[in-house]
Amino acid sequence: MTGRRVPVAALIALTVAVLAAGGGVLAYAFGAFSRLELAAGDTLSHVRQRTPTNVAIVAIDAQTLSDLDVRPPLRRTLHAT
Repeated sequence: MTGRRVPVAALIALTVAVLAAGGGVLAYAFGAFSRLELAAGDTLSHVRQRTPTNVAIVAIDAQTLSDLDVRPPLRRTLHAT
């Protein structure tokens, strides 16, 4: 019975892929990309340079929650009106 041989190039490609994926996972787990990630976020915020105009900050105090007899998270019918 003759067995099928896997080409050497396929084994090399598979080994390189597994090592690259494992190295990426280890680097991410140990925080090697954290500075790069923060720098990318800073760059994106500078590139956009837009201030949203349709944002409202709403505070709900304990008395209002008591009056409505609800607890967070609020139902959409209450906070979307």
